Amino acid sequence: MGAVPNHPEFREVVEYTNDLKLEEVKSSLGPNPSVGQLLTVTLKGMDLSYINKETEQNKKVALAPHKHVKIVDRERLIFKVQIQNEVQSSEVWTFSAGNKEIFDAFTDNIKKSQRPRWVEESANKCWLCDRHFTCCLRQHHCRRCGIAVCRRCCRTSMRLPEYAYYAPVYVCDKCVGAIRNAHSESLNRKLKESSNS
Repeated sequence: MGAVPNHPEFREVVEYTNDLKLEEVKSSLGPNPSVGQLLTVTLKGMDLSYINKETEQNKKVALAPHKHVKIVDRERLIFKVQIQNEVQSSEVWTFSAGNKEIFDAFTDNIKKSQRPRWVEESANKCWLCDRHFTCCLRQHHCRRCGIAVCRRCCRTSMRLPEYAYYAPVYVCDKCVGAIRNAHSESLNRKLKESSNS
């Protein structure tokens, strides 16, 4: 069985620019723009750069991998982004968008930028069962981890909203197991909390 790769790179380099208002910065280090300022923010792949509309200060920061975006209040168009500053310390910035289109575009594009890179198209066998790909046994890619698998090892299609896949896509059996385990652990935790209260 092939070793499942750990991908530090991401498949899509998404680019998007618009104005966002900075609502809050939770940070321990580094000079940051002030809360309440309007920034022109550009997302390009894993990089967020901004121009402060008042001071015209220009700066670039990096998104923190796999801890990227959290929607705080959809009605008030507020979301949080976890970034890494120059000294690799994690910060959380809270933004508000001027309208729903900007909110949806920014949050979806951040999610898309985190989609895993697919294993090379030249992979000649399934990463999970080692069967060789043929004209009858075609190669597919898991949209959650990016590995090349045969159809037998990716029997499930599901939505992956954390990567902005809102319609069902191929997910390999290994990832399906991990998702189900995480879901059952979350349910057990909620049941335990509700029985304690």
